Amino acid sequence: MNGIRQWLPTWIPRAGRREAIATGLWWDAIRTSAEIGYQVLDVLRHQIQCTPGPVIADLEGREPHLYFLVRRSTAHHWSAPGSRALGKGWFVVVPSYSLTAPPGPHWTVPPCPDEPWSTSPRFLCLALHLVSMGTRSSKAPQQQPLAWKARMSRSEHRRRPETNSAEVTSSTGAKPRDHIFTLNLRHALHILNGEWIPDVLVALAEGPKQYTGLLSTIREETHEDGWSETRHLYLQESVLNRTLRRLEREELVERHREPTFPYRARYQLTSAANELLTALTPLTEWPKHHADLVSRAQQAGHREQ
Repeated sequence: MNGIRQWLPTWIPRAGRREAIATGLWWDAIRTSAEIGYQVLDVLRHQIQCTPGPVIADLEGREPHLYFLVRRSTAHHWSAPGSRALGKGWFVVVPSYSLTAPPGPHWTVPPCPDEPWSTSPRFLCLALHLVSMGTRSSKAPQQQPLAWKARMSRSEHRRRPETNSAEVTSSTGAKPRDHIFTLNLRHALHILNGEWIPDVLVALAEGPKQYTGLLSTIREETHEDGWSETRHLYLQESVLNRTLRRLEREELVERHREPTFPYRARYQLTSAANELLTALTPLTEWPKHHADLVSRAQQAGHREQ
């Protein structure tokens, strides 16, 4: 027991015990229903390929719940479907490391010295959006517009009956639905058309940031992307200012001025921006499966210059 206690945090109760631990001191907790929570765990492990931190399950009572432990201050700006953030003022019953099965609250993902001590808020939010999108699509009628393909997996595409796009028109003589898909795709690409826009969105996905923190985060994580059309090397303040103004104008980023001196500005993503990042997740898998194609395209671009 003493060997195990060496790597356990002090807030984990001793063997065989359960204690009510205040959230906001060591971590915040994201509460989901058990049905959604287990789907989220599956998405984190297999689709996003993220190792979740410790997760507490309370399956007794009328509403079984799962509690994902995330870093402190996450609850202040949490926004994800099918979940509730528990920050300061809440208590969660924490079992000892040995309680990994019912009855009572137990670890569905037990604490382990080789695993992270909290679930990534960014990946957890992404998984909740993916589960929510999957639930909505499963409840939708079979005759969906072609634009829904952007939110379906390849297996779902194969299950859908093949139709002639020229025949999929409304009785009022509307344009084919493949035209609507192309038009919406152009809208999304126009929103993302900016050298530093993806960097700003990804940096703010971790949570609200002040201007200096946002600038330093992007500068630290910037790397050469290999494309000849970009100058993706070092972010200048004037460029960040223009990018933030554009994202505010397009309602993807919100600017909040702190009410106390020195009145710094804080930037955060809107719900529309979070949905956009969620929708882009399957797209980011494509370059991994076609790395040779991407490399050849980059080399061809350099040769043409």
